[in-house]
Amino acid sequence: MATGMTIYIFIGPPGSGKSTQAKMLVEQRQADYFASGQQLRMSMEKQDTIGKEIKSYQDKGELVPDRLVDSLVTDFFVQEFDKQNDVVFDGYPRNLTELNYLDKIAKQNNLTIIGVNISLPDQIASQRLIERAKSQGFKHRDDDNPEIIKHRLEIYHNQTEPLIRALKEDHQLLTINGQPSIEQVSSQLQSTINQTANGSAKT
Repeated sequence: MATGMTIYIFIGPPGSGKSTQAKMLVEQRQADYFASGQQLRMSMEKQDTIGKEIKSYQDKGELVPDRLVDSLVTDFFVQEFDKQNDVVFDGYPRNLTELNYLDKIAKQNNLTIIGVNISLPDQIASQRLIERAKSQGFKHRDDDNPEIIKHRLEIYHNQTEPLIRALKEDHQLLTINGQPSIEQVSSQLQSTINQTANGSAKT
């Protein structure tokens, strides 16, 4: 295992709360943070050619192409990464191609990759998203409606879920039950990370 710091890759279906848990881990470990959703929104706000292209995919509930997100990752490591810190990745990588890209960067920076899988059944994920959309009147996020929720979950299973197998086989994977409260999930994650540090965590 590498002797440097760690990249924590958060994986989970829409509605799993992985972004909330990622942000909490950033605060707890004083880690650097790469949130692909935030980076993509900033690009869309610019309303340039790339931003408009990104928005066209987001509006359809489809994944933004690898080439666009990979460029954001490259910029992050060049401009923002502190080699003395762990790094939390939220929303990236989303598929095996992106994982391979990040793996190359990790090796260049002597970083160990650990996947954090926030597990949640589709039925509960869909229910959470629908309830959130109702509370916001479908105005906050255009992709939180029943038809696009179903499409997002299909994309997750078809393209993103294989990351779980790859991380387990080639790196390290921590699986966390995403059904309890935010605080309980965070506590479970912290406990599992501590066990990992002691060499006793189970994947």
